[in-house]
Amino acid sequence: MLPKSLHTKKYEDDRVTTPPYQNNYQLGKGKDNGLCFHAAKQPYEGNEIMNANYRVVWSAVRKALMVVNELSSAGHAGSVAAAASVAVMLGAAALPAQAAVDVNQVCQDGKCVLENITENGSSSLILQGPHTASNSSANNASIILSNSSFSNGQNGYAVQFSGSQTIAITNTKFEKNTGAIWFVGHNKATEKDPAINATDFLASNITLTNVDFVNNTKTGSGGAVYAYGKANAHMTGGSFDGNSVTQANNQAYGGAMVVKSGTWTFENVAFNNNVAKATGNNGYATGGAILVDITTGIQEKGSNSVGKVIFDISKDMTYSGNKVESESSDSGNTYGWYAYTSGGFLFLDRASEGTFKIADGSTLTLGLADCTGEDDSIASALPYSNKQDPAYSTLTKTGAGTVQQNSSMDNYYGIFNVEEGTWNMAKTWKSRAHTTVSGGTLNLAKGLILDNLQSTKASTYYQAGQLTIKSGTVQTTTLTIQNSANATDSSDQASLTLSGGNLIVTDALKVSDGSFKMTDGMLTTGIANVFTHGSADGSLSGVTALQSGLTISGGTLNFTDSGEYAYSLLSQMATAIKDANVTYKFENAVLKVESTDIKDGKLAVTENFTTDAIDIQDADVEVDVQANLTLTGTATAAADTQKLVGEAASIVVAAGKTLTAGSAEQEIFAAELPKVTLADTSSFNILGIDLNVAELAGSGTTSVGDSTAAGRLTVEKLSGTGVIFVDPAWSDTEELNVVGNASHLAISTINDDKLQAKLIAGQNALIALNASSAAAEDGFARLSAQNEDLVWGPEGITAALYLGKSLTLDNGGVLVQGGTDKAGTGKATASTPVVSGSVTVASNGLLMINQSGLSGAAIDGSLNLQKDSVLGVINADGSSIELATGTVTDGGTTVVTDNQFVAAELNAASKSIVTTVKSGELAAAAASMGLQAMAQRADSILADNIAERTSSTVTDLGPALWVNVGGESYETDSLGRGAALKSDMSWGIFGADVGITPNDRIGAAVQYGSGTARSSNYGIRNEFDNVGFTLYGVHAFTDNIKVTGELAYLHGSNDVTARGDTKLNNSASVDVLSAGMRGEHRFQVGAFSIVPSLGLRISRVKTDSFNVGAVKVDFDDQTIVQVPLSVSLSADVLDYEGWKIAPFAKVSYAPMFGDKEATVYGVDQDVFSTNLVTGSLGAAVEKGAFAFKAAVTGGTGNNGASVIGGKVGISYAF
Repeated sequence: MLPKSLHTKKYEDDRVTTPPYQNNYQLGKGKDNGLCFHAAKQPYEGNEIMNANYRVVWSAVRKALMVVNELSSAGHAGSVAAAASVAVMLGAAALPAQAAVDVNQVCQDGKCVLENITENGSSSLILQGPHTASNSSANNASIILSNSSFSNGQNGYAVQFSGSQTIAITNTKFEKNTGAIWFVGHNKATEKDPAINATDFLASNITLTNVDFVNNTKTGSGGAVYAYGKANAHMTGGSFDGNSVTQANNQAYGGAMVVKSGTWTFENVAFNNNVAKATGNNGYATGGAILVDITTGIQEKGSNSVGKVIFDISKDMTYSGNKVESESSDSGNTYGWYAYTSGGFLFLDRASEGTFKIADGSTLTLGLADCTGEDDSIASALPYSNKQDPAYSTLTKTGAGTVQQNSSMDNYYGIFNVEEGTWNMAKTWKSRAHTTVSGGTLNLAKGLILDNLQSTKASTYYQAGQLTIKSGTVQTTTLTIQNSANATDSSDQASLTLSGGNLIVTDALKVSDGSFKMTDGMLTTGIANVFTHGSADGSLSGVTALQSGLTISGGTLNFTDSGEYAYSLLSQMATAIKDANVTYKFENAVLKVESTDIKDGKLAVTENFTTDAIDIQDADVEVDVQANLTLTGTATAAADTQKLVGEAASIVVAAGKTLTAGSAEQEIFAAELPKVTLADTSSFNILGIDLNVAELAGSGTTSVGDSTAAGRLTVEKLSGTGVIFVDPAWSDTEELNVVGNASHLAISTINDDKLQAKLIAGQNALIALNASSAAAEDGFARLSAQNEDLVWGPEGITAALYLGKSLTLDNGGVLVQGGTDKAGTGKATASTPVVSGSVTVASNGLLMINQSGLSGAAIDGSLNLQKDSVLGVINADGSSIELATGTVTDGGTTVVTDNQFVAAELNAASKSIVTTVKSGELAAAAASMGLQAMAQRADSILADNIAERTSSTVTDLGPALWVNVGGESYETDSLGRGAALKSDMSWGIFGADVGITPNDRIGAAVQYGSGTARSSNYGIRNEFDNVGFTLYGVHAFTDNIKVTGELAYLHGSNDVTARGDTKLNNSASVDVLSAGMRGEHRFQVGAFSIVPSLGLRISRVKTDSFNVGAVKVDFDDQTIVQVPLSVSLSADVLDYEGWKIAPFAKVSYAPMFGDKEATVYGVDQDVFSTNLVTGSLGAAVEKGAFAFKAAVTGGTGNNGASVIGGKVGISYAF
């Protein structure tokens, strides 16, 4: 029988804590160099014990069990017979169980390697290492067990380890054993031995990878695993499923596992369907899956060894089906602590520790949504007294992920720390725990009850629930603080302390008995939860006092009530609280000012408060801010731009007080304020809002953006002398670190055009002076488009200043210092000194100067450009810029422009930037547009068609109409400096002529053509249209000799775009006026007619100017002369039933003289291809008054020119 005291406790902590070995065998070192099976010593568990001087040994030599005298190390005579008796005592299954393991093979020099072991129904395999108390000679320090299985073990734990060992178990399954693994660790040899001093012992290093414990059972404790000793253990993957313990009239604990000491980490390990079951009137069950405890039997540096478990989860997992069952509702003694049946999943006994470390994006779910009672719950033991040290277990939530607890934690009485991530409780939590939230979120979907209970062991001890919020968020539907135990001492009553973070109570808050103390942080709830109402109908028109049990001495009261409230409500609240350190926030409300609130034309703000806006209808009111005021605005405001103080004329902020516009929790939207005057030491903060201020005056400090959010501020007029600091943090999402998401300060005008304020562009900040934020953003975009290394971000440009026009520094100054990396190394702060009368641009800073807005020097003052800064010229036009009237310091700046055709160079000595047009590149780009070339091609096509018409026209008196349509592909790729283009053009010409004498004919024609010219040079594309008109006449001296005259005008319009460079985009036009004369003579040679011709054509080409950025491109008018020579050959007419068919061919050569080049900034650039030689082949068909003609043409010329085309024509002679 067990000693009576053990019926109330699983083990005495100052005794041997080994559970019954139940005839196990120990694998050690025998004198026969064989495998040693030790009958386990059971000093108090009630088993039969052999004489301690003898042990049973398996002799590899004799192939039999022997009884050995440990004192003499000699085998007894008749040992085989003795072994037979022992075998009967130990169970027949013991003999063959070890046959598969040959220790001489698997264990060498203290290292055991066991692979592919299959044990079914075997006794325990015991591996002992250094510091095993019962076997000082044991030396199996390293053990590897892999790819094995242990099942149906009936004589104790399947595998037992002891001492200081390195143990690695992989890909192994333990199923249906009477216990799977017993990590003995550093257990005492006997109950009466003193505690083990493990200070100098090496901790066992245990790893389990993909190990499954399934349906293992045990009496009492540790259904699958019992862990004891100084150890660091890490289990990765695998599972505990269906394991159980049972115990009659005592404690059943750790259905899957008991962690008595050491640290165990469970990385993505599954726990499901594990049970601890107690029967009988005195039975109780704890830890359906895991029980964690301490031990006094192992000391380290004079302290007890503490069991610790860590659930390290990096994927979504659910623990369910873990239960505790008991036939009794009584509590049990756990040595200075006591426990009820509880902890379906986890039970933390005494001062043990548990941590849930959940990775970001992962969720661990405890229990199914419909779980009840203690299923999958977390619980702990209760101390007898709060005088015990330590008195409580500790449960901690770390990691950014989520614990979704569908189970109960009502019977957890220890310390509960929420440090990171989210802990969601689906059920109402009746808490008697000591909870501290220092980060992350504790979310109670069904409410929180803070309560107490009176100890059943010591009537003077009360366990009272405590909630302390230091940081992070606690959100609950309801909050009740009560005193179920009727404790009279306040220290024995439940309490809540809010000293930081945010407590959100969405429904009812009630303190029936206990305390609610708020010293800082934020309470987010309804007004009625904090104040009593003054009106009988319960309306919120007024308040009289704090609700019972509330003590508020600091922090922010954030009221969620929506609507419009009287401004006088503020003073009523302040009177009720009687503390000036409280801030009032109306999250969804507007405070309406009545005439009675205005005294001497002022609305006094005497309480710290936050609201969307203050509704002031009187346009003459000054808002006198004598406390801290936050106007958040709302993105859902009906107006496009929300007026935060209505029609008020001005705001004055008193010394030491702060006015804040916007908040970090909202999307940026537009709002406005009237004139704001800042007294010395006052502050004005802009966050999460695009704010327009009519005027900013005074000497206080303005901040735009901070570490939580960016802000935008536009000041219509700056007359103040204070500091304006622009400095938001970088985003963790690199794609969001663009100039458009930076904090912006735009100052439209400066009082008297003289800056007296100190402006600081910190990290991720953009300041625009005498310009808008949009202009500054556009300036940066234009610079970065031309300079690929110029990027906005933590490793690029970190801060910038844009000057829309010349800046005069009067006692003011500007500092551009955003730091050099994401951490903000070297960035300026609001207190960084700014040199008066100077603009300073630090490393990674950018100064942008709008050249077109300057009148004199860019800066009337000094300029300091430090190493690795950048100076950018916007609207660079090729002329020089005077940078400053004072000194210019160049510490190693880079100068860039927004125009790739303009180069810039800084000359610090002359205090100027010299910009020059890259005329050669610009000329090549202009030629590649094909402005003149396309107009000239259209003019040539018109001339060729008139030449053809007049050559074939019969000189008679009848009128005729004719139409030609055609198209061509033209290319020239050697215009010089890389200029080249390809084009496709289609055209149509309609003409009419009439004979006025038998030898003379006159006519007119109109032309329309359109097409596209393309160039790989800058990706230029020109969509062009041409319209032409011509008058012509022909005179026949004889039937074979003719002369033709022509006068033509053509207008070409062009729509030019360029890839990635909008500066080349233009809509220039070209006009061509031409006059020409041509003579021909027809010769008949047999069946062929040969017609040579010679002409002269003079054209005047006028091209409109256009701008490339701020650079104006002008072209001089060009005069070109062409001498077209041609020879045509046609066969005699073939006449077939009235159809006349005449094939023909023609060769032309058109040398060009004159202004073949256009001059661009002193550079002569070819724009025409010259000396084109073309050939055509076609046929003419006539029948009656109708004539039809078709031809194809191809040719080549200088400047890499080539052309191929075709046309068809029809005419009718009356």
